[in-house]
Amino acid sequence: MQQTINIVIDGPIALGKTAVGKLLAEKLQYQFIDSGLFYCYLGYNYSKKPINNQIIFLKDLKNKLNKQQFLFKINSIEQLND
Repeated sequence: MQQTINIVIDGPIALGKTAVGKLLAEKLQYQFIDSGLFYCYLGYNYSKKPINNQIIFLKDLKNKLNKQQFLFKINSIEQLND
């Protein structure tokens, strides 16, 4: 079974975490996911409809996270912000 390596860069705002993360991902040929954009995406999509059932919400979120389409949407949002 192939192991997956995830790298997380955490810290206060405006220290260059995104810049370092993008450079590191490019150098290592990894997928870069900006967690700020991730939360913006979630907020935007789930602000349109109320969360009536938290269990259903979490199952729906898990299914979307497992799909490659979700990462494509995140990357598309990222390109708009560059």
